[in-house]
Amino acid sequence: MNNSSSELPPYQLKSRFFSPEELFRFHLLMLLLASLSSIDHIVFILAIRRLWGVGARSAYLVLALMALDGFIYSISVTSSSFLSAIGYKLKDFIIVWRIVGGIFISTFFSASLLQLYLALQRIICVFFPVQVNRILCRPVVRVSFLLFLILHISLVGSTLSLHAGYVFVPEYGRYASLKASPYSMTITRAIHATNYFQMSTCVTFYSVLLVAVKFKLKSIRNAKDEVRLTLQVM
Repeated sequence: MNNSSSELPPYQLKSRFFSPEELFRFHLLMLLLASLSSIDHIVFILAIRRLWGVGARSAYLVLALMALDGFIYSISVTSSSFLSAIGYKLKDFIIVWRIVGGIFISTFFSASLLQLYLALQRIICVFFPVQVNRILCRPVVRVSFLLFLILHISLVGSTLSLHAGYVFVPEYGRYASLKASPYSMTITRAIHATNYFQMSTCVTFYSVLLVAVKFKLKSIRNAKDEVRLTLQVM
């Protein structure tokens, strides 16, 4: 009996505190919460765009709410993975901590990238009010915005998977019978794709930062030239 139960795929393993049906329903609930949280991010993006002309305090309040929303999003994903570990009878607390900690750091980091991205756009609007339309319409900014949305969509699918802990702890695959799952390769590829999206968002973020610095240096140089010409005329 023990050998036959160990060969079952992960979604049929007996849970220590939950039945397979309860664990499956819990994952559906976490998936719904994470999806709603991703929608919240998009709503906040639209809100911050409308608050650009209102004032700094309103914009900073929205950024603070976005940071809180990203934290809640990370907690929902982490709690799902933690209860999955309990359900799979992972008695090694070091392994459980590495799984939960790794997933939380990954999701919170990706959510924080979005706040940094919007904060950078806010800085551009404050310091470059005349050139803001030209800066924000540049292809690198549009591409980075699209990559952020793709990143959050991919995180919902990969991080909330029952096999997400396999990325951080190889032993998780042995406990959860990852090799017995017919979807193991698909899940692994989805996780790798998420990592590539995360790397791409970092690259585009720093690209936007370099563009902003370039415009700032150019404006400083133009201001110095105007002062020099004014002094020459006088």
